[in-house]
Amino acid sequence: MSAVSQNIAAFHGYFADLQTRDLAPTTIAIYHQCLKTYQTWLTEVSADCEATPNSASLFLAHLRQETYAPASVKLHYHALRPFLKYLGYPDFNVKFRQEHRLPTYHSKAEIDALLGSIQGRSDNWAKLESRDYLIILMLTHTGMRRGELSRLTLRHVNFHSNSILVSQGKGRRDRMIPISGTVRGPLQDYIDSKQLTPKDRLFEVSDRRIYQIVVHYAGLAGLSDFHPHSLRHYFATRLLERGGSLKAIQELLGHASIETTAVYLDLVPKHLEGTIQLLDENSSEGKEKK
Repeated sequence: MSAVSQNIAAFHGYFADLQTRDLAPTTIAIYHQCLKTYQTWLTEVSADCEATPNSASLFLAHLRQETYAPASVKLHYHALRPFLKYLGYPDFNVKFRQEHRLPTYHSKAEIDALLGSIQGRSDNWAKLESRDYLIILMLTHTGMRRGELSRLTLRHVNFHSNSILVSQGKGRRDRMIPISGTVRGPLQDYIDSKQLTPKDRLFEVSDRRIYQIVVHYAGLAGLSDFHPHSLRHYFATRLLERGGSLKAIQELLGHASIETTAVYLDLVPKHLEGTIQLLDENSSEGKEKK
């Protein structure tokens, strides 16, 4: 059997195997896309190039040379590793440099401008104003991921306990999020107007469509590089700014590790202000240390 035929059989078998694994559909789709890129690269390199740890390492080097973002290269690696293990290569390991990238900080004024761009809509799609406004309002005041919001049904909303159940979020973890006073009224009005039943989804839109909605209004508000996850970042930083505990914010966001949540401390460096003031000779802190 030629290398090309072996590769086709290997990828076909693994793609079928992926469907039987306990993985989120989005994860399967990402793995499939990354591996198809690898498969295409193999055929372009040589008819004799097989799927092995050596060719996988060369493929990752190729991605770097093509100026793929480090996060994208790492994503391809995470797709390659279980594939090679499936082929009988369990020891494929690549070390990546640890990068420390901060989320973009967004002010309350920017969020107000975003919501204001929705309320000013007057085109043929103005009838969607209440839906779009609530989508962005809920992302802002719950910290939910767009996929979690798109799957939310009315049975997950409990006005008696004033909470929203996020069922099977990232990592298959459930969590409860209190309904803020800002969200409660618009959410109740929207549910009543749509006459939703417990099994109905709150928003009959895909997570991709939610992404498009947020980006569209962000553009109208003059916000660049803004997407649904920006609202999740705002949720976390705003709570920290107002004195929320890191542990509580971790639970609200559904982070498995508090280290993931701790990155937001660097966006709200209030805990460092007292130390910096020691450099100011006129400050009370500086005088006391003399």
